[in-house]
Amino acid sequence: MLGEPMSCPITMTRRSLLRVGAAATATTIVGLRPWAPARASAGPGHLVRSSYAGRVGQRFAAGSVGLELLSVADVAGAAAHRRLAGSEHAFVLTFAGPLSSELEAGTHTLSNVELGTFELFVSPVEQPREDRRYEAVIDRSVRAPRSRRAALTAPRHR
Repeated sequence: MLGEPMSCPITMTRRSLLRVGAAATATTIVGLRPWAPARASAGPGHLVRSSYAGRVGQRFAAGSVGLELLSVADVAGAAAHRRLAGSEHAFVLTFAGPLSSELEAGTHTLSNVELGTFELFVSPVEQPREDRRYEAVIDRSVRAPRSRRAALTAPRHR
């Protein structure tokens, strides 16, 4: 046992080294970084504010309930944090629906002729008058802490 040469089950040949080297060179030239995390901005189109620009007044369906998009607005924190004002990733959608049908707060499958079918968390927000009002808050502006230490030292908001 001692003094015996170790056997290595992986054989390294000139061909395998050239193959790995060619792949690394191609990756460098193209600019790919397979070790980099995916970008958060590459998300579904229904989670981006510009998808709703020009769609105010359009009809959406949440199951059998018809909704009309009334507005696309800034999130409440936009007044205090200017980077949220007009943000593509933080906004509020306000819908109007009929008095005859009520949606409970929860995740609903919505559909629109132009946007297709997708899921959003929708909540009733006002006492019904001539229609029922609902909101969907989309806020993808928060980023995860970069490290465990940053998470432990980050101030907590209450």
